[in-house]
Amino acid sequence: MYTLETATRKRFYFASVVFAVFLAALLTQNRTSSNGSPFLQRQTAESKLPYYEYIGPMEQSPNDHRQHRLIRLPNGLTALCTYDPLAETAASSLSVNVGAIADPPSFQGMAHFLEHMLFMGSAKYPDEDDYTSFISNHSGVYNAATAKDHTYYHFYIDNNALEGALDRLSWFFVHPLLNPDGVDREVNAVDSEYKGGLRNSGWRLFQLLCSLSNPEHPYSKFNVGNLETLRDAALVANVSLADEVRKFYNMYYSSSIMRLSIVGNHSLDQLTEWAVSKFSAVEDRGDTRMKLKDHPVGSNELGKVIFYESLEDSDEIILQFPVPNLESRYRQPVHQYFSILFNTDTTGSLLSYLKEKGWATSVGARNENMVRSQFSSFYIGANLTPLGMDHYQDVVKTIFAYLQMLKEIGPQVWFYKELSQIIELGYQFYERPDELDWAIDTSKILFNDHLSPEHVLSYGNIIDDTVDPQHIADYLQHLNPTNYRLLVGSQKHKLVECNSRTRHYNVPYHVEQLDPALTTEQVDADSAKFSFPEPSIFIPENLKMSDSDDRAADSGDNTHPQLLKLTDKLELWFRQDRQFHTPHGAINVVIEPRHLPSTPQESVLGSIYSMCLSSVLEKELYGAAMGGMGYSIDTGGLSVNIELGGFKEKLSLLLNKIMHRIANFELKREDYELYRQDLERSFSQQHYSTALQNINMYQTLLMHSPAHHYKAREYALHNNVTFEKTQEYIDGLFKQTFVQMMVSG
Repeated sequence: MYTLETATRKRFYFASVVFAVFLAALLTQNRTSSNGSPFLQRQTAESKLPYYEYIGPMEQSPNDHRQHRLIRLPNGLTALCTYDPLAETAASSLSVNVGAIADPPSFQGMAHFLEHMLFMGSAKYPDEDDYTSFISNHSGVYNAATAKDHTYYHFYIDNNALEGALDRLSWFFVHPLLNPDGVDREVNAVDSEYKGGLRNSGWRLFQLLCSLSNPEHPYSKFNVGNLETLRDAALVANVSLADEVRKFYNMYYSSSIMRLSIVGNHSLDQLTEWAVSKFSAVEDRGDTRMKLKDHPVGSNELGKVIFYESLEDSDEIILQFPVPNLESRYRQPVHQYFSILFNTDTTGSLLSYLKEKGWATSVGARNENMVRSQFSSFYIGANLTPLGMDHYQDVVKTIFAYLQMLKEIGPQVWFYKELSQIIELGYQFYERPDELDWAIDTSKILFNDHLSPEHVLSYGNIIDDTVDPQHIADYLQHLNPTNYRLLVGSQKHKLVECNSRTRHYNVPYHVEQLDPALTTEQVDADSAKFSFPEPSIFIPENLKMSDSDDRAADSGDNTHPQLLKLTDKLELWFRQDRQFHTPHGAINVVIEPRHLPSTPQESVLGSIYSMCLSSVLEKELYGAAMGGMGYSIDTGGLSVNIELGGFKEKLSLLLNKIMHRIANFELKREDYELYRQDLERSFSQQHYSTALQNINMYQTLLMHSPAHHYKAREYALHNNVTFEKTQEYIDGLFKQTFVQMMVSG
C-alpha cells in the first residue's frame, strides 16, 4: 500500500541518493583526467549531475548516420548513447560482468536465480509486475539472460516510453526488493527453464563440456540451476534462499562492472540525461569480477576422448583446443583466418576430401571466448556419416593432416589481407542494425578491457590489414595433437558402453585415453592431398556509385518495382534503391516448372537435388562469401528459388555461375547416397522436436500449400525414392518453365 509515510520515506531516500552521487563525483572528479584519458567532466543540463564524456575520435562508418556518445558515470558505469532519428523503437541493454562462474559451489544457478529475482520489484516500483507491464503496455518486449561471465537485461519499447522503462530498469540495480515472497515462484521458474533444456541437444552438450572440465575450476559449474541446487540446497544448509540471493547481489553487482547501451530517436543530450540521472545511484562495490588463472581444460582433461549419447540420430566429432585469449588483439583476430579455412568446401579443402571419402557432410570451426579476457578454446567439428563414424579416428587424422598442410606452407598473409579487405568493405557500406541488437551487442563489447574508446563503434568490423605472420604461426602451434580433447557423439555407440551420466542433464558418456596414434606430435597422415584456397574472384574492385544511383538516391519518385519485360517464359522486375545509397544489390529468381511438385515424393526428390546442387556450388563459389556475397537455393517446394545479394559489381558473375551449374548439373551416385542419408537423419531428428518446434512446423504446414508433414516425406523417402527417380526428377524439372526475376539495387 502506498501511504503518506511511504511517500515521505521515498523522498528522503531519493535525496540521499542524489547526495551520494555528488559525493562520489567529488571524490572521483580527477580520476579520469590525471592519467591523460580523453574523458572530459561535464554536467547534465536538467539534473546538474556530473559525468565524463569521451571527447577523442571515434571510428565510424561513413554510412552510419547516427550520432553516438560514450560516457562514464562517477560510479564507474560506462554507457553508450546512440541517437537514431530513424529508430522505429527505442532499446536498451544493461550488462553486468558477472555470471554463472561466480555461483557459490553450494548454490549452483544462483546468478540465474538472481536474474529472475530482480524482476520482482524495487523500492521505487514495488509491484512485482510493474516493469514487465509497463513495457508490454507500450508495445515493448523485455528479457534477460545469464552466461558464464555476464548477465544482461534488455528491452525495446515505443520511443515515447523510453524514459519510464529506463527508470524502472535502473531501480533493478539501485534498490531491488528481492522480495522473499517471490522466491518460491521464481525458483520454480528457474527449474522450469532447466527442465525445458533436458531434451535440448545444445544445452546437453554444453553442460557435458562444463562438467568434464577441471572439477576445481568454476567453469565446471551447473549454469541454469534447479530446485535441487537452489531450494533444496538452502533447506539442507538451513539458510534462507532469499538471504543467499541478496548476499550474492551485494557481493557481485557493482556499477563499475556494468555496461549500458541506449538507442532511440531522442537527442544525445536527452539520452545522456537519462543515463546519468537514473544510473548514477547504482552502488560501486569495486571490480568484483572473478579472476581466473588456469584454463578449465588442463593437463588432466587433455588427451581424453569423451564418447556421449546424443538424443537425435546423428554422429559428430568435436576437437577442443585450449588457446590464448585474443581480446587484447581484437584488431588482429587470427582465429578467423583458421575458422574460414575450415568452413570452406573448395577443391583441396578438408570438407571436400571428407565428402569424397563419404565420411562427413559438413565441417566447421570457431573460436569461443569461454570467459572474456581470460581463456578461450578453438573448436573443430564434423557431422559424420555412419561410414565416417566407423572411421572417426581416420577423420581425426585427416584433420591433423590438414593442419599439417597449413604449417608446411606457412602463414598466407594475402589471405588475411583479403579477409581484412572484405570486412572493412562491409563496414564502409554499413547497414543500420536493429535497435535491440545494437543495444545488446554494444553493452557486451564494452566489457573488453583492452578496447580503445576509439574503436567501440567499429569493433569487429575493421581489422588491421597487416598482421605479423608469427601471430598466425603461434596460434596454429596450439592446434596440435598433444593439446586437445575429443568428443564423439552418437545416438548409440558400437564400440563402448556409455555407463556414466552427467549429474543434471543425465547425458550418458564414457571417458578414456585417446589412442596414442591420435596424440603424437606428428599424426601419421598425408597432407599432400590438401591445398590452400585460391584468391576470391568475387571481391569488388569498383565501388563508385553511378550517376543514376546518385539521382535515384535524391529522387523520391518511382519507389515501386518496375516491370521491364513480360513474355510467356519470363517476368522481369527492377527496383531502384532510393534509400540506402550503397553499391549493394540483390537478385531473386523463381523458376516455376509447368508441372509443379505436389506429392511428398516430389518434395523429397527436390530436397535431395537441392542438397546435391548446393554441395557442388559450395566448391565452385566458396570465394563468394570472401567477397561479401551470399546466395541460397531452395528446390524443395513448388519452385526453384534462388536468392543472391552483395556488391552489385559481382552479382551478374555469381548469377551466371549458379545458372551455368544448374543447366549442366550431373547427379553423382555418391552424392545422392550421402545426402539421402543426411535427409533420413534429419527426419529422424524431428521425432525429438520440442513442443515449440512442432507448433512452428504445423504453422508452416497451414501457411504453405501444398506442404507435407515430415512423416509423409519420411515414408516417401523410404519407399518411393531411388537414384534413378531422382535423376528422372531433375531431367524433367526444367523442360518447361516460367521464370520470375526481381533485381534491386
